Amino acid sequence: MRVVAERKDFDRVIEQVTDDYTDNTGNKKQTLKPRLERMFGIYDRLEIRAAISKIEKAGNSARALAKVKVDGFRGSQKERLFGSPFAARDLQIDFEKRGGDWKIVGSSLVSRRGLF
Repeated sequence: MRVVAERKDFDRVIEQVTDDYTDNTGNKKQTLKPRLERMFGIYDRLEIRAAISKIEKAGNSARALAKVKVDGFRGSQKERLFGSPFAARDLQIDFEKRGGDWKIVGSSLVSRRGLF
């Protein structure tokens, strides 16, 4: 997913998200799609750093906890798109196995206390 996003392959990124995707800020796939399209159009290059600290799997469901930073580049100008200026943000990502492939069904920012 990270490589596909960094290549700015919008169709491949959005394929990984289920139609019933939701996050803790109220985004759905329908609202996420135009935001990603704009972001892919604005920046020459994206750099995504994700460090997965925990994965829990139960049957056809899984949950990952990761520290994530996303930077967008316009020429040599760098902008932080996700994460604070000095640190990555903690993100919980929920997956389900559908049609033999793991798809993203939801995500949530994690408070400092964590969800696990």
